[in-house]
This record gives sequence, structure tokens and C-alpha cells, in this order.
Amino acid sequence: MFIDQDRPRQIFGSQTAPGSLGGFFKQRRGLKIIIISLAALTLLAGIIVYLVFSNRSAVQPLSETPTIEESVTTLPSADNLDLGDILNDPALKNIKAETLIFGQFYQQPVTQLTVTNMGLKLPFNVKQSAANYYSLTRYINLDEAIENLNNNGFAVIDNPWPKEAPDYYAIYNQLKKYNIPFLVTNDFLIFYYQNSLKQIFKSIEAKP
Repeated sequence: MFIDQDRPRQIFGSQTAPGSLGGFFKQRRGLKIIIISLAALTLLAGIIVYLVFSNRSAVQPLSETPTIEESVTTLPSADNLDLGDILNDPALKNIKAETLIFGQFYQQPVTQLTVTNMGLKLPFNVKQSAANYYSLTRYINLDEAIENLNNNGFAVIDNPWPKEAPDYYAIYNQLKKYNIPFLVTNDFLIFYYQNSLKQIFKSIEAKP
């Protein structure tokens, strides 16, 4: 009886013996991929850790002590302040700020008003004496006010722009628009003051 030596190769073909290491990995290909991936990740983590520590050692810490000393300007003490020197007023010498009142430093301005207009003798003819009479009548009708102007030097007329200028502000804007000279009277200043004060109070009430 002859034994065919090629018989086992024909039976098993190109397969590796079950007991060998190559056969173990070929039968478990997924496990082989996992092991290779873990090895690559371990190597990559080691490289990253090495780079981090090498960069940290290369960075030099900043010096905590400043190289340039900054000069600090201190405010003068309140005991050394003299209001007379600050305001250039000898009358305020040795007066403390907490006891200072408005009347101690207020000085009424000295104004001298010199009237150069010699005035106008009444009665007069406004059409002949007023330089801007005809330019003014282009915007305001003065036919009904001529008699009072001639006899008294002034006249009270109705608002010539009741729709365009129903209040103080609008009337002054209209006069400025037409280049008409106007006089700011006391009643307008009082109205302006009261109106501004009212707006301030409203804004304070609106704030939370």
C-alpha cells in the first residue's frame, strides 16, 4: 500500500493548519483590524503627548515684576484746597467747600446798554419812515394796523399763519423763514422755560 504524499494538500488545499498563528488571524480578520487600529491610536497619542510637553517646556513664563514703574498721581487733600486760589477770588480765602453758598461767589455781570436810536416822534407815516414796510407787507397784511402804527408806533395783529404756525415756536420759525426781524419777548422766554421744565419732568417720570 502506497501513501500518496500529495493527498493532504489536495484535501486541505491552500488552507493553513488550524493550529498555526496565521490561520488564527485569517479566520478572525475583524479582530486583526481592531488590534492594528488600537496600536495606531496608541502611537498617535504618544506623539501628541510628546509634542505637548516639548512645547510647554519651550514657552518661558513672563516675568511677574514690571520692567517700567508707572508714576501714580495722587489727588490733593481736601484740607489743602483753597477756593480763593482755584477761583482766583481773594474773597473766598479760607472758605470750605461744604459751607460755600451761591451768593458768596456769584458776581453780577456789569453791562452798559447804550441806545443809539434817537427814537421816533409820534405820529408818523409808517409807509414813509419804515425802511422795510413794503418788503414786510409781502408776507404780512398790515392794512388794518396802519392807523395804530402811525399813532402809537406799534400794533397788535392776528396770527397771519394760523395753520402753518399755531404756536410760539412755529411763529418764530415762520418769521425766520421769511427773513423778518423779530423781538424775543419775556412772555416767550417764560413759556419756553415752563415748556422745557415740563418736558424734563415727563422724562423723569418715564424712567423706571
